[in-house]
Amino acid sequence: MQDTILLTNLILLSLVLFLGSFIAYALYRTYKAEQKRKAYTPIMKHGDKVCTPVMSGNVRGEILEVKDTKVRMIIEVPRSRVYPDEENS
Repeated sequence: MQDTILLTNLILLSLVLFLGSFIAYALYRTYKAEQKRKAYTPIMKHGDKVCTPVMSGNVRGEILEVKDTKVRMIIEVPRSRVYPDEENS
């Protein structure tokens, strides 16, 4: 009986440790990506190749102009992902 309780406790402990390490790793990667983005933001310039996250993945492009809070860029997306704008038609 005690062997079963010990085994159950060890399994639960290992699951909690795995979940905790997975969450810590996810937070660490998010933190590192944010640090990389913050370091790159002040040194952006015309002609740099960049990507920006969107709901379905990333949009890649080239910077045309950098203003105080905005960046104008040429985007590159697959042809199959472009649809007509229903609001402005």
